Amino acid sequence: MLTQFSSGNDNASVFGKKSIQISLGIAGLILVVDCGLLLANRVFHIGTLVPLGIGLIFLGHAVYWERIQLYLASQPSLKKLWQLVWLLFFVWLISFCVFISYLKQHFNTDNHPKAAQAIIVLGGGTKDNKPTDAVKLRLDKASEVIKRFANALVITSGGFDAGEDVSEAKAMADYLHDTYGISLAHIALEEQSTSTELNFVHSKKILAQQGIALNQPIIAVTSDFHTLRASLIGKRQGYTNLQVVGSDTPWYIRPNVWFREYFAFISGWLLDEY
Repeated sequence: MLTQFSSGNDNASVFGKKSIQISLGIAGLILVVDCGLLLANRVFHIGTLVPLGIGLIFLGHAVYWERIQLYLASQPSLKKLWQLVWLLFFVWLISFCVFISYLKQHFNTDNHPKAAQAIIVLGGGTKDNKPTDAVKLRLDKASEVIKRFANALVITSGGFDAGEDVSEAKAMADYLHDTYGISLAHIALEEQSTSTELNFVHSKKILAQQGIALNQPIIAVTSDFHTLRASLIGKRQGYTNLQVVGSDTPWYIRPNVWFREYFAFISGWLLDEY
């Protein structure tokens, strides 16, 4: 009976370790393929690079699982460190899941703002001098707001991405004109900013030139996952009557931009952006 019990425990242990190995391999493969495809499309940011690194580590553990376990068995102190690193990773993973849950609760996709003296469309990247898919969805949402408040000043906000010779602001304005017939004369270009904070900082100058005060109703349009941070930064910059409206995010980049937003929130807090 004891032999059978011991054998059953050993089998369960082997099965459990094999399940971990397979799970790591599947998760690692998904991360590497996902991030590899995005990198092939020149999407370079923390939301692709760090998950790619995690995926490669997962795959390495899956492929060399037995060797790693044998080596750790002969190095007790190193095994404790290895276990601590994994514990810290799972604690971080829980914090990431909590953050995403909180973020989703604060998505603002309200299509019915009550007033607007100005509409600021926040930049989010270009590719081949054209807005990325995520930014196109921002502009699609912005077009609805612009048509509702036809007399409001429109500002497209975004500087030059690496390797691009057309600013985000210009690419966004051209998209609004070509797709929705919005007059370029109706759009002011803010072409200096390289961050959300600078989107709001440099847009202040254009608003002041047009006689629009920061306590007047102003709408900022961005992606849904970005609405919370954009609202906090905008209010910190003195926009006291700001409403942030969010657009959908393409499904295939959603996990990556959530990951990026997690670290952007941390860096924003450290940099005192809100």
